[in-house]
Amino acid sequence: MGYSYDVRGALIYINLELNNVVIYFFYSGIDNTDFIDNVELFNPEIIYADPQFASQNIVRPRIRDVNSRHLVVNVFSGDGVYNLAGGGSLCSVGFWLKHQYLQNHFYITTAFHCYENEVHGANYFYHTPWNSNLHELPIGPAQYEGREYGAYDFVVILVENEDLNPQFVIRNDDAVKYRELIIINDELISSHYAHICKSGVMTHLTCGYVLGFDGVFYGIEQNDLTVELIVTDLYGLLGDTGWSVFSFASPEDLSLVNGHGTVVTVGPGICAVQSLNTILFVFRSRNAFFEDAILYVLGQ
Repeated sequence: MGYSYDVRGALIYINLELNNVVIYFFYSGIDNTDFIDNVELFNPEIIYADPQFASQNIVRPRIRDVNSRHLVVNVFSGDGVYNLAGGGSLCSVGFWLKHQYLQNHFYITTAFHCYENEVHGANYFYHTPWNSNLHELPIGPAQYEGREYGAYDFVVILVENEDLNPQFVIRNDDAVKYRELIIINDELISSHYAHICKSGVMTHLTCGYVLGFDGVFYGIEQNDLTVELIVTDLYGLLGDTGWSVFSFASPEDLSLVNGHGTVVTVGPGICAVQSLNTILFVFRSRNAFFEDAILYVLGQ
């Protein structure tokens, strides 16, 4: 129904706690009256984002500019990734990927809306550390974007820069303990209200819970649709999109985590996640060269 009425800027999913369909509008300035009038008879839960949310997107913590050129640099999940194309856009590093059998080919995942669709060849990504305005250290070009396959929101970046060290680590610099979280597995999360966390360049590490599955996001542009989303109450701001979503693997060792996916939409108290399972399936389907693509984890 959302597609029939050209709904824009909305995330739709089923919330088991409410036993109802939730329609979350991110942008109050978009007229979705026709859609709302036609769904009201089903009595969905309709939520509008805090109007102050958009103004918070430029907030940054303390500045710590570090010139990373000519250094061997560890790029962690949760760091920033910047695309100069189309005037520039900031997202977060999701996860490192590699080939199971082929050596020295590495990739980094992030969100699709850090990709400029109008200038395919101009999409080139740079590293942005936490608490920094720099984006001078090159990573590489876009290798693949999920829209080539279907309604999926992710980009896979080819790591060309040999000065970048592949990492199976999620950044958590603000903590006293467990400042580096070690990824040991990719795991499909399937439980409502499961506890999950994320690490992103803007709001750093925060945690929350899974609210629902199979969410659908309608973007503000026509035909901008993303499916198969995990809906959470994680907190984030623009720039955090693409961030790594994970859960702790063991209560006995809080430095070990399982990777679950990357965030593709952010709002006050609601964020949607494209699962690693979906990302890897779509990426592997591109052609035979990528059939052995896997998450880079401890022990590889």
